[in-house]
Amino acid sequence: VIAGRPEEMALNVLSILSRSLKERRLLSLDLSDNAMGEKGILACKGLLENQRNSLESLSMCNNGLSGSAMELIKQIVIGETPQ
Repeated sequence: VIAGRPEEMALNVLSILSRSLKERRLLSLDLSDNAMGEKGILACKGLLENQRNSLESLSMCNNGLSGSAMELIKQIVIGETPQ
């Protein structure tokens, strides 16, 4: 969806996509093959937070995510307070 696009456009697309799915009950979410980084994760934060009780599968393969980005995902998905 966003790989190869200018950063501002990519983050805007992620925000729009996240807002449109935020109130849906998702069992599975595949965000693979997007160069997301921490900014992309934060653009999807509302969507991920709202899926805490329903999401059974989250796939983020081939996104080049750093350890700190993965920690951020964990914090958002399980509702952990950042340390």
